[in-house]
Amino acid sequence: MKRFFRENQGIWTGIFSIVLGIIMVAWPGLTTRMIVVILGILLMLTGLLLAVGFLRRRSHGTALRMPLTPSISFLVGLSMVAMPQLFIHILMIVFGILLTIGGIDQLVSLATARRYGLSIPWFFFITPAVILLIGLYIMFSPSLSASGFMMLFGITAIVFGVIVLYDEHMLNRAVKTVQAIEVHDEEESF
Repeated sequence: MKRFFRENQGIWTGIFSIVLGIIMVAWPGLTTRMIVVILGILLMLTGLLLAVGFLRRRSHGTALRMPLTPSISFLVGLSMVAMPQLFIHILMIVFGILLTIGGIDQLVSLATARRYGLSIPWFFFITPAVILLIGLYIMFSPSLSASGFMMLFGITAIVFGVIVLYDEHMLNRAVKTVQAIEVHDEEESF
Protein backbone atom coordinates (compact mmCIF):
# COMPACT_ATOMS: atom_id res chain seq x y z
CA MET A 1 0.00 0.00 0.00
CA LYS A 2 2.84 2.37 0.93
CA ARG A 3 4.51 1.60 -2.39
CA PHE A 4 1.26 2.36 -4.26
CA PHE A 5 1.06 5.85 -2.74
CA ARG A 6 4.77 6.51 -3.27
CA GLU A 7 4.73 5.42 -6.92
CA ASN A 8 1.62 7.49 -7.68
CA GLN A 9 2.64 10.63 -5.81
CA GLY A 10 1.92 12.88 -8.81
CA ILE A 11 -1.59 11.50 -9.15
CA TRP A 12 -2.27 12.03 -5.43
CA THR A 13 -0.87 15.56 -5.61
CA GLY A 14 -3.17 16.35 -8.53
CA ILE A 15 -6.23 14.85 -6.83
CA PHE A 16 -5.47 16.65 -3.55
CA SER A 17 -5.02 19.98 -5.38
CA ILE A 18 -8.32 19.58 -7.22
CA VAL A 19 -10.24 18.64 -4.06
CA LEU A 20 -8.65 21.48 -2.09
CA GLY A 21 -9.42 23.90 -4.92
CA ILE A 22 -13.06 22.79 -5.08
CA ILE A 23 -13.40 23.29 -1.31
CA MET A 24 -11.82 26.75 -1.56
CA VAL A 25 -14.15 27.77 -4.40
CA ALA A 26 -17.28 26.27 -2.82
CA TRP A 27 -16.73 27.66 0.70
CA PRO A 28 -14.25 30.56 0.49
CA GLY A 29 -15.31 32.21 3.76
CA LEU A 30 -15.18 28.98 5.76
CA THR A 31 -11.83 28.03 4.23
CA THR A 32 -10.32 31.39 5.12
CA ARG A 33 -11.56 31.13 8.72
CA MET A 34 -10.28 27.55 9.02
CA ILE A 35 -6.82 28.58 7.83
CA VAL A 36 -6.70 31.35 10.45
CA VAL A 37 -7.96 28.97 13.18
CA ILE A 38 -5.37 26.33 12.22
CA LEU A 39 -2.60 28.96 12.30
CA GLY A 40 -3.92 30.09 15.70
CA ILE A 41 -3.81 26.54 17.05
CA LEU A 42 -0.25 26.15 15.76
CA LEU A 43 0.75 29.40 17.48
CA MET A 44 -0.85 28.22 20.72
CA LEU A 45 1.02 24.90 20.50
CA THR A 46 4.26 26.76 19.77
CA GLY A 47 3.69 28.94 22.84
CA LEU A 48 2.98 25.89 24.99
CA LEU A 49 6.05 24.04 23.73
CA LEU A 50 8.25 27.08 24.35
CA ALA A 51 6.81 27.40 27.87
CA VAL A 52 7.44 23.71 28.58
CA GLY A 53 11.02 24.12 27.34
CA PHE A 54 11.45 27.11 29.63
CA LEU A 55 10.06 25.18 32.62
CA ARG A 56 12.41 22.27 31.91
CA ARG A 57 15.41 24.61 31.73
CA ARG A 58 14.24 26.34 34.89
CA SER A 59 13.98 23.01 36.76
CA HIS A 60 17.62 22.36 35.84
CA GLY A 61 18.57 25.85 36.99
CA THR A 62 19.57 27.22 33.56
CA ALA A 63 16.66 29.58 32.87
CA LEU A 64 16.66 32.96 34.60
CA ARG A 65 13.34 34.56 33.67
CA MET A 66 10.20 33.73 31.73
CA PRO A 67 10.66 34.82 28.11
CA LEU A 68 7.89 36.84 26.49
CA THR A 69 7.72 34.77 23.30
CA PRO A 70 5.73 31.80 24.69
CA SER A 71 3.14 34.07 26.29
CA ILE A 72 2.71 36.29 23.24
CA SER A 73 2.61 33.31 20.88
CA PHE A 74 -0.06 31.58 22.96
CA LEU A 75 -2.18 34.72 23.39
CA VAL A 76 -2.04 35.66 19.69
CA GLY A 77 -2.93 32.07 18.77
CA LEU A 78 -5.81 32.08 21.24
CA SER A 79 -7.04 35.37 19.78
CA MET A 80 -6.85 33.95 16.26
CA VAL A 81 -8.91 30.93 17.32
CA ALA A 82 -11.45 33.06 19.20
CA MET A 83 -11.75 35.85 16.60
CA PRO A 84 -10.63 34.58 13.18
CA GLN A 85 -12.64 37.16 11.24
CA LEU A 86 -10.78 40.01 12.94
CA PHE A 87 -7.43 38.60 11.84
CA ILE A 88 -8.72 38.07 8.30
CA HIS A 89 -9.80 41.72 8.20
CA ILE A 90 -6.44 42.89 9.56
CA LEU A 91 -4.53 40.76 7.05
CA MET A 92 -6.61 41.99 4.13
CA ILE A 93 -6.33 45.62 5.23
CA VAL A 94 -2.54 45.30 5.48
CA PHE A 95 -2.46 43.66 2.04
CA GLY A 96 -4.66 46.45 0.66
CA ILE A 97 -2.37 49.09 2.14
CA LEU A 98 0.67 47.40 0.59
CA LEU A 99 -0.99 47.27 -2.83
CA THR A 100 -2.09 50.91 -2.54
CA ILE A 101 1.40 52.03 -1.59
CA GLY A 102 2.87 49.95 -4.42
CA GLY A 103 0.46 51.44 -6.96
CA ILE A 104 1.16 55.00 -5.78
CA ASP A 105 4.91 54.36 -5.84
CA GLN A 106 4.75 53.07 -9.41
CA LEU A 107 2.64 56.01 -10.58
CA VAL A 108 5.00 58.51 -8.91
CA SER A 109 8.03 56.78 -10.44
CA LEU A 110 6.51 56.86 -13.92
CA ALA A 111 5.44 60.50 -13.53
CA THR A 112 8.92 61.45 -12.31
CA ALA A 113 10.54 59.66 -15.24
CA ARG A 114 8.21 61.49 -17.61
CA ARG A 115 9.00 64.82 -15.93
CA TYR A 116 12.72 64.19 -16.57
CA GLY A 117 12.03 63.83 -20.26
CA LEU A 118 11.59 60.08 -20.72
CA SER A 119 8.91 59.15 -23.19
CA ILE A 120 6.60 56.79 -21.33
CA PRO A 121 3.46 55.65 -23.15
CA TRP A 122 0.16 56.22 -21.33
CA PHE A 123 -0.66 52.49 -21.13
CA PHE A 124 2.26 52.00 -18.70
CA PHE A 125 0.18 53.94 -16.19
CA ILE A 126 -2.75 51.51 -16.42
CA THR A 127 -1.30 48.64 -14.37
CA PRO A 128 -0.20 50.76 -11.38
CA ALA A 129 -3.56 52.56 -11.45
CA VAL A 130 -5.39 49.22 -11.39
CA ILE A 131 -3.15 48.01 -8.53
CA LEU A 132 -3.93 51.21 -6.63
CA LEU A 133 -7.68 50.76 -7.13
CA ILE A 134 -7.54 47.08 -6.12
CA GLY A 135 -5.59 48.05 -2.99
CA LEU A 136 -8.21 50.65 -2.07
CA TYR A 137 -11.01 48.15 -2.69
CA ILE A 138 -9.33 45.53 -0.50
CA MET A 139 -8.78 48.05 2.31
CA PHE A 140 -12.42 49.09 2.38
CA SER A 141 -14.05 45.69 1.85
CA PRO A 142 -11.74 43.11 3.45
CA SER A 143 -14.39 40.37 3.84
CA LEU A 144 -15.28 40.25 0.16
CA SER A 145 -11.62 40.51 -0.76
CA ALA A 146 -10.67 37.54 1.44
CA SER A 147 -13.38 35.41 -0.17
CA GLY A 148 -12.25 36.54 -3.61
CA PHE A 149 -8.64 35.65 -2.87
CA MET A 150 -9.65 32.26 -1.56
CA MET A 151 -11.68 31.62 -4.71
CA LEU A 152 -8.74 32.72 -6.87
CA PHE A 153 -6.41 30.36 -4.97
CA GLY A 154 -9.03 27.61 -5.30
CA ILE A 155 -9.28 28.04 -9.07
CA THR A 156 -5.49 28.08 -9.28
CA ALA A 157 -5.30 24.86 -7.22
CA ILE A 158 -7.84 23.17 -9.50
CA VAL A 159 -5.91 24.19 -12.63
CA PHE A 160 -2.65 23.06 -11.02
CA GLY A 161 -4.19 19.69 -10.11
CA VAL A 162 -5.52 19.13 -13.64
CA ILE A 163 -2.11 19.99 -15.11
CA VAL A 164 -0.34 17.64 -12.68
CA LEU A 165 -2.73 14.80 -13.58
CA TYR A 166 -2.25 15.48 -17.30
CA ASP A 167 1.54 15.57 -16.91
CA GLU A 168 1.47 12.34 -14.91
CA HIS A 169 -0.66 10.67 -17.59
CA MET A 170 1.65 11.82 -20.38
CA LEU A 171 4.74 10.78 -18.41
CA ASN A 172 3.30 7.32 -17.78
CA ARG A 173 2.50 6.96 -21.49
CA ALA A 174 6.04 8.02 -22.41
CA VAL A 175 7.57 5.53 -19.95
CA LYS A 176 5.40 2.69 -21.33
CA THR A 177 6.39 3.64 -24.89
CA VAL A 178 10.09 3.63 -24.00
CA GLN A 179 9.74 0.29 -22.20
CA ALA A 180 7.93 -1.22 -25.20
CA ILE A 181 10.70 0.00 -27.53
CA GLU A 182 13.38 -1.44 -25.23
CA VAL A 183 11.59 -4.83 -25.08
CA HIS A 184 11.19 -4.80 -28.86
CA ASP A 185 14.88 -3.97 -29.36
CA GLU A 186 15.93 -6.77 -26.97
CA GLU A 187 13.75 -9.30 -28.82
CA GLU A 188 15.28 -8.30 -32.16
CA SER A 189 18.84 -8.61 -30.82
CA PHE A 190 18.32 -12.34 -30.09
